[in-house]
Amino acid sequence: MQRCGGVVVERREVTTDWHGNSREVTLDERFNCSQGDIQPPNRVDTAERVARLRQEMANYGMDAYFVNTNDQHQNEYVSPPDERVKYISGFSGSAGMFVITMTQQALWTDGRYFLQADSQLDCNWLLMKSGLEGVPSLLEWIKEVLPSGSRVGSDPAIITALQWMSSESSLADSGIILVNEATNLVDLIWTDRPPYSSDPAFVLDLAFAGKTWEEKVDDVRVAQGADMLVVTELDAIAWLLNLRGSDVPYNPVFRGYVLVGQDRVQLYTPSEKITPEIEAHLHVADCGVSICVEILPYENIVDGLTGLETDSSVSSILVSTSSSYSIFNAVPSSKRVTGENPIHNMKAQKNEVERVGMRRAHVKDAVALCDFLAFLESEVVSGVEWDELSASNKSEEFRAEQLDFVSLSFDTISAFGPNGAVIHYKVEESTNALIDTTSLYLIDSGAQFLDGTTDVTRTMHFGDPDPFQIEAYTRVLKGQLDFADVVFPASSRTSNYNIDILARRREEQIENKVDGVYMKSIRDPWENVQEFCTLQFGLSVDVQMR
Repeated sequence: MQRCGGVVVERREVTTDWHGNSREVTLDERFNCSQGDIQPPNRVDTAERVARLRQEMANYGMDAYFVNTNDQHQNEYVSPPDERVKYISGFSGSAGMFVITMTQQALWTDGRYFLQADSQLDCNWLLMKSGLEGVPSLLEWIKEVLPSGSRVGSDPAIITALQWMSSESSLADSGIILVNEATNLVDLIWTDRPPYSSDPAFVLDLAFAGKTWEEKVDDVRVAQGADMLVVTELDAIAWLLNLRGSDVPYNPVFRGYVLVGQDRVQLYTPSEKITPEIEAHLHVADCGVSICVEILPYENIVDGLTGLETDSSVSSILVSTSSSYSIFNAVPSSKRVTGENPIHNMKAQKNEVERVGMRRAHVKDAVALCDFLAFLESEVVSGVEWDELSASNKSEEFRAEQLDFVSLSFDTISAFGPNGAVIHYKVEESTNALIDTTSLYLIDSGAQFLDGTTDVTRTMHFGDPDPFQIEAYTRVLKGQLDFADVVFPASSRTSNYNIDILARRREEQIENKVDGVYMKSIRDPWENVQEFCTLQFGLSVDVQMR
């Protein structure tokens, strides 16, 4: 017997499929896509771009092509030249993947972006709402619409090794070939593709890092358990070498790869990233007297990895399957050791200087946000006209006044009234709403300081909220409190996606108390708990109040 959400449970085999059988998703399910409907102002017509991509697919002998929102380093936020999904589809969310065949086109995204995707995609696109019952996965859909013998292409430089190998195996089961093509077909047709940033990197002072890069390298060498470690994550590289940059929006990182060997450290990065200060910091010219870093061209990383095949001083190379497939595959298979990058855990264990810096950053951020919200409230109540965009810009001004401010930590979500219901809402000129005293104003914002990163969400009302607004706000608060009280079954490996249902039970005036936690739902609340425990943990629920 076990407990799940305050319920006595008994483990037994459960065969229920959480998603159910996949169904056909049609264009009829799209918003404002019937004849005569008014098109949303931010919807993008992508017909010409898709047609040119299909021509390149034909040139390369491909029946389908898929691309995700990743860059070569699997960042959540990517540089403008890596926004391939946005260019082809018009969808600008941070998580998505499209597939284009010769006759159909579809985009997958998660629940944060259902509304945004529906308003941005033109009406030729199928919208695949990942996680909803019956919606096929990307691979399921490909296997349903393409016959055996078809060729599906993608860019192995922006697909993780784990995803690539899994996709290759799954498609092969249906006789479909996944083509490893180094040329990204989107880049071929993106004639006005913007360049990467040419801004140099810069040194993070020891007063903020708390530990020298030489000490960190020594620690990594002990922990990596191999002759060489391949580091592809930009945040890990920035942390390891005590360097920062501005190549990725809202992230103080620069493009690069690092190889940490027992006898060498190599940094592959564009030449414009390196300044005389960085050369001195990394002892580039002093390898004879101290630990040093060798600087190599960014584009030479694959050749550098394949060349290790004949390097007798290196017998084992640790690389993660979360690296891109092109990097993973370049590591000689005879020397490849698959495992997690030890820098992740090291970076998570903050030293005392970093801990003090985190607290200091949040204090500065709180001062800026309090000053901004007090200012905005005074202005709105006085009748001064403010909208979502101008408020967002003003909040950045307040943060920029703080010591050691670098940039925002993400695109500010500044949303008034109905726009606040759009998950990960991004204000644009076409959706920009005036802020007044009649509804709720939500601001989700944060900053990168040299000493820490912040992310804060606040919901305000600058007038007198009506009973419905009070009720909606209170239920969200109660849902969050319920979520915070969850005790996980000891044997489960639970993600936030799995337990999301527990924060969404307060929908109707039906109330029960279980172990001190109140639950509300359109259905009997026990049905929600039963569904959660059964489908996520394989537990049979004995519905008994304790």
